[in-house]
Amino acid sequence: MESSRRFGRSADNRMLGGVCGGIAGYLHISPTLVRIIWVVIAIFTYILPMILLYIVLWALLPEESDPMIIDADYRIRE
Repeated sequence: MESSRRFGRSADNRMLGGVCGGIAGYLHISPTLVRIIWVVIAIFTYILPMILLYIVLWALLPEESDPMIIDADYRIRE
């Protein structure tokens, strides 16, 4: 059985806010690859939309160590 995947800001692998590190952890890929893709998309979208998206994700996503983190395999347990 696959371990549960969590979507949140990375507490360990961060350069600014941990958003790219959190996305990389959720997708099980290299954080460097996520950062490169983020920059390439930012260049093609004239930078501002990606900066705004990063700020919104930074504000809305919980940090990995936060107990209220969103669990991708969420099931109600009794």
